[in-house]
Amino acid sequence: MYGNGLVTLDLVGTNIITGNTFGGTTLGTNAALRVRGSGAYAIEANRFVGNYSRALTRVGAPIEATCNWWGTASYETIYSMVG
Repeated sequence: MYGNGLVTLDLVGTNIITGNTFGGTTLGTNAALRVRGSGAYAIEANRFVGNYSRALTRVGAPIEATCNWWGTASYETIYSMVG
């Protein structure tokens, strides 16, 4: 997904989101990907690039989001892109 859209996933159960590119979100505080639900989810091996503010937003359970590319290796910058 690339451009000014927002992908929202409502998840139940165990889920793995892998091998995607989420980028180009330039509108205000929209995140490229919003994940919500009661499931256990892992977001791995994805690319989050070129987003205005947040790359990933969660609503509900914690997310495991390891082994992704965030457009930087800076921990502080990556931390600021996830909410």
